[in-house]
Amino acid sequence: MQPFFVRGGETYKRIEPDFVVLKDGIIMIVEVDGDRVRKETPLEAHNRMTMLGHEGAHVERVNTSECDTSEKAKACALRLLEVVGKLKSSR
Repeated sequence: MQPFFVRGGETYKRIEPDFVVLKDGIIMIVEVDGDRVRKETPLEAHNRMTMLGHEGAHVERVNTSECDTSEKAKACALRLLEVVGKLKSSR
């Protein structure tokens, strides 16, 4: 099941990020970009995730080519965990 977040009220919005990582008090949203996924401009992508960014989530974007094999996916996941570590140490 894909994660989703809803903001209610007059400014209702529902978004479905590709992945959500919760580690060491850090919330990271991972969006996978590439030919086979949603077509949107960088500004549209930014605006779609702004709701979560304003709540303190860190948004990372990766290209499908960074995770199209098991080895690359593992390397990408390890890189993202390093980012979580840097975010944690900067608090």
